Amino acid sequence: MTSTITIDRIEHDLAVVESGTQYFSIPVSLLPQGAKEGDSLTMTFSVQENPPQKEAQERLERLKKRDPGDDIIDL
Repeated sequence: MTSTITIDRIEHDLAVVESGTQYFSIPVSLLPQGAKEGDSLTMTFSVQENPPQKEAQERLERLKKRDPGDDIIDL
């Protein structure tokens, strides 16, 4: 899904943007470098097939299957 947003104003570290009749704030750090009040931007949303958290959890499960975890290290 792609939407066009317009930067209405910048307040400290937040940009107030307009999309249709809706206004919302996003961190300035997420804006493209050089974006300023009045600029129109294209914003794209997509669903990740395999989010990073899920990948990390799957990797951990694979490691647990290979390693019984009974190693004892004497310091």
